[in-house]
Amino acid sequence: MKNLLKEFISYQHHYNKLILDHCDKHQTELTERCLELLNHSIAAQVIWNKRIRNNPNFESDLWTNRDLAIMRKREEAHHQETLNILNEKSLTQVINYSNSKGEIFSNTIEEILFHAMNHYTYHRGQITLEFRKVGIDAIPSDYILYKR
Repeated sequence: MKNLLKEFISYQHHYNKLILDHCDKHQTELTERCLELLNHSIAAQVIWNKRIRNNPNFESDLWTNRDLAIMRKREEAHHQETLNILNEKSLTQVINYSNSKGEIFSNTIEEILFHAMNHYTYHRGQITLEFRKVGIDAIPSDYILYKR
């Protein structure tokens, strides 16, 4: 399962970089919602990694940052940190964490990483819709295209 997760994480990283590049190219046309969704997606991934590392200290700007350079740095750091987690930890290790409301939950690392990837995929679709709203060509990001 680790190899499959590494593959999906590499796939996601590839398209994250393309989307960030696309946003740089079309900065003047982007909607605020597009930037919110992109920032939220990257910030959420960082937060999940910090939860896995039992580091509750993280920035809470899930929806407020609009700086593409900051997003790019976070995405790069997130990608490397996720790979480090996969290399260092057991996927079956249970992580106890609290959500933004202070509620306590427990999940395995495998479940958390799968959730984080799925969460980003959901928002990538919303980002694509935001591109289309303003006439920006969408980036086809189907997994099969990545594998070709």
